[in-house]
Amino acid sequence: MTLSLSSHHRQLVALLLLYLVFLLFVAVVPPDRINDMIWQGDKVKHLLAFWLYLLLAWAAFPRQPYLRLMIGGLILAGLIEAIQALIPYRQACWYDLLADLVGLLLGWATLWATSRIVGKRKEARP
Repeated sequence: MTLSLSSHHRQLVALLLLYLVFLLFVAVVPPDRINDMIWQGDKVKHLLAFWLYLLLAWAAFPRQPYLRLMIGGLILAGLIEAIQALIPYRQACWYDLLADLVGLLLGWATLWATSRIVGKRKEARP
């Protein structure tokens, strides 16, 4: 089976893949190096990272249900925490996983609200 993707769709998938590589990078880099690279506020960083993940995942795969993309995000978050538990200079944290979930929920809320606004604008057109 050949998957035919438009140029725009390929770019969105590439952007999502680059973002996933970035997420994995920050998951394994020593924390003091990350704090030098990214501003402080660990749980805020988790929230924003998974909010953006859901937006990019939806942009790359708009026909997938939000719930499927959110489950994928939760699996990713769990894998990241599991990997961090194995790295001596990192540690797994349930609160990180909770912040990731909140980011996914905010991403869903963003997409839901946007679809409602766009839907109303389309209905208003003559």
